Amino acid sequence: MDVNTDRHLLNVKLDDVRVILTMLKTIHFRESAMVYATDFGLKFTVENHQCLQANVFLQKELFYCYVLKEEQVSFKINLNVFMECLGIFGSTLTGQSKTPSLMMYYDGYGEPLVLTIEEGGIVTNCSIKTMDAEMALNFEFTSLNVENKIIMKAEGLKECFNEIDGRSEIIEILMSPDEPLFRMTTYTESGDNHTQISQDSNYIDSFNCARTRSYRYKTALLKPSTRVLPAADKVSIRTDERGFLSLQFMINADNIHPSFVEYLCAPDEDLSTET
Repeated sequence: MDVNTDRHLLNVKLDDVRVILTMLKTIHFRESAMVYATDFGLKFTVENHQCLQANVFLQKELFYCYVLKEEQVSFKINLNVFMECLGIFGSTLTGQSKTPSLMMYYDGYGEPLVLTIEEGGIVTNCSIKTMDAEMALNFEFTSLNVENKIIMKAEGLKECFNEIDGRSEIIEILMSPDEPLFRMTTYTESGDNHTQISQDSNYIDSFNCARTRSYRYKTALLKPSTRVLPAADKVSIRTDERGFLSLQFMINADNIHPSFVEYLCAPDEDLSTET
């Protein structure tokens, strides 16, 4: 691998390419992604119109080499092509042999993103065209405006998604300081379907709910977030005073440094109630 890190604007190296591959699979529902590099690490952002934003955060500590020469670097890539390159060794990524390592560098505006993947002495180089990063959606979701927050084991949310009726076009999410603490409801011609989690459930780590609120979201927008659940350990569920939803998943991709995936979703219809 190229050991000269001085001549690249951005240069990162990772011992196990499966770490980044696992994380990006959780937001791989659109063709393109925006990439942001800062002193904190890498962020990959995928958006669906004006209603949904999914972010993967890879902390700087995940990489054994992380060199960035500017305060921030941003560009857009074809996510389909990027994922193909990361998975170039195919089924060996899930085996027990030596893990493929990754070096990735970018030299600035108009330059490609170059990947070098090595496994057992076999080296593959990939060059991916970059485009101008678009202005990311600003949902103005801040902790100051959060009304309700629940942290639970990811298995709990996974169970809720498994139990609701997937034919429903909307999912209603209720969070409350009273029972039930958390409830998901779907509506179809067959009737209403509810699944809920109580305050004393083993799934619940902590909660801070100021008032009873329920908001509706398009099922098609929330469905991509379910692909994160098999890899996640915990999930933070938050809603703000406008009904915007944040699902932040914690994933220990390398069993040492936690990484995060966040889905931000706009409400379809405000059915908020207060007690």
